[in-house]
Amino acid sequence: MKSPFVHSKIHADEPVAAMEMSDGFKPDEKVSDWDAHEEKQLLRKLDYRMMPLCIGLYAFGVVSQINVTNARAFDLSPQTGLGTMELELGMKPNDINNVFSFYFLPYCLLEPFSNFFLIRFRPSVWLSRILLSFGIIGVAMSAISDYHGLLATNIVMGICEAGFVSGISFGLTYWYTPAEVTMRLAAMMVSSSLVTAAVSAFAGLIYYMDQFGNTSAWRWLFFLTGLPPVILAVLLPYLYADEPESATFLNERERHIAVMRLRLSDPAKSKGKKLSWDDTKTALLTWEIWAHAAISFLCFLPLFCVKFFVPSLLAYQGYTGASIQYMSIPPTLLFPVPLIIGVYVADRIKDRTLVYFVSAAAGALTFLGLAWSTNPVISYMLLLMYTVSAPTGALNFGWATVNQRTHTTRGWTLGLMNGISNAGGIIGAQLFRAEQAPRYIQGFVSLSVGFLLSMVLVVLVRLQYVPFGIFRPTASAAGSKRQRSAAQRIAPSVHVMRRCHGQPTTVTRLQVQLKAVAVVIPDRHMAQEAPPSRHVDIAQKVFMLYSARTQSK
Repeated sequence: MKSPFVHSKIHADEPVAAMEMSDGFKPDEKVSDWDAHEEKQLLRKLDYRMMPLCIGLYAFGVVSQINVTNARAFDLSPQTGLGTMELELGMKPNDINNVFSFYFLPYCLLEPFSNFFLIRFRPSVWLSRILLSFGIIGVAMSAISDYHGLLATNIVMGICEAGFVSGISFGLTYWYTPAEVTMRLAAMMVSSSLVTAAVSAFAGLIYYMDQFGNTSAWRWLFFLTGLPPVILAVLLPYLYADEPESATFLNERERHIAVMRLRLSDPAKSKGKKLSWDDTKTALLTWEIWAHAAISFLCFLPLFCVKFFVPSLLAYQGYTGASIQYMSIPPTLLFPVPLIIGVYVADRIKDRTLVYFVSAAAGALTFLGLAWSTNPVISYMLLLMYTVSAPTGALNFGWATVNQRTHTTRGWTLGLMNGISNAGGIIGAQLFRAEQAPRYIQGFVSLSVGFLLSMVLVVLVRLQYVPFGIFRPTASAAGSKRQRSAAQRIAPSVHVMRRCHGQPTTVTRLQVQLKAVAVVIPDRHMAQEAPPSRHVDIAQKVFMLYSARTQSK
């Protein structure tokens, strides 16, 4: 008979999952009553129902952000740095930079608070509100008549759209375990690249609608891409299932498995989905969360710059008209390849930081090459090579999400990371100014330095997590008994230690973890399938030496 006490592999950069299992669990809920086949079937059903809708929502968010970029690309002149839209609206060369920056200013300020409203009003209602509002603004942008109108509508667009991406990401945690969320986030990022390429191709076709009905092509672009979000927003409350407990597409058995596997594998689910002000304070005072947010800012900054200024870079390389739209497609289509490979490799070797280092280093070298290249062919090839840095954002988001132990801290983490990472749109829009054209040396060097700084922060966060990662009980993919480890019986959880007893020293952390490992005695079933590892033996010896030294003093 197979034992229910099976340990699954975890990433080397995850801390101890401290959780009081008495919260929210009945005695008979601690052992799973389903097998791997049932869970696999459930996951497939969830993916077929939830992921196409989430990918579609994410795609609409991406389209709204790149619309201005695609609109200005129509007849973009390398001599003046202005396109048809800018000329018709009476804009100057650097006005477009301000349009990009002011969009992200309210977006970043409101993003961290958005998930609180999502918890309060349910994901389907809150996401529908956001989708409807920015869809209406997108349609309205087709009627603007001057630069100030574009600037004002783009600011309102930032207000309306704030919280959309983080809300979609946070909504996934209602259905999937933290380990599963990373792959789904990567899938959404892959879809965004495909959608960006499709929209670029669509914009290339709309170029030929110029003056159709005495209307410029860029106005048609805003109008035609703004209508679909409005239609989907009306249908979303009927299509989007908020949580497993109320999902009508699941039967009673599937709902039971969906709910219980989250509770067994994710401490946040045992606390419920209510707001906790204590956890809010903990999240705001935990420096690792702010470090993850800073890493997000630094690794998404290049993405915003490339998204905004690829038309300008291509125009200075000699491309004109619709060819600018079409030549921006290959880098976008290539982007998902290293993203998928990076996330897959990180999951296989159980270490996100190593893959992050390789990707970030490749990105830094690529931008240094772009800063000094004067050959259009080499510059375009380097633009394609930049996509090697694609996994950095997904890896950081997955890393931060899996290490949050309550629903509130997870909501704050995603909100802060999305808000601060989108601040890259504010800064990035000002890095590539008209006076730096055509090589943009300062902009490319800044992006390279940003990747290097993010690598330093990753090292610091990893070192912080290492003392907590010596031993961690985990649940198998099929669901298993979530045991309380010796660390959880001896010491309070990490966030409780910080709140009640102040910041523990490194020695205190190490002492607690060594003590936890030293006293672990696998039960009879576990001993047959997963014998104690070499790390446990070493920890026992180290703890014995440490205890003897302490007693002698």
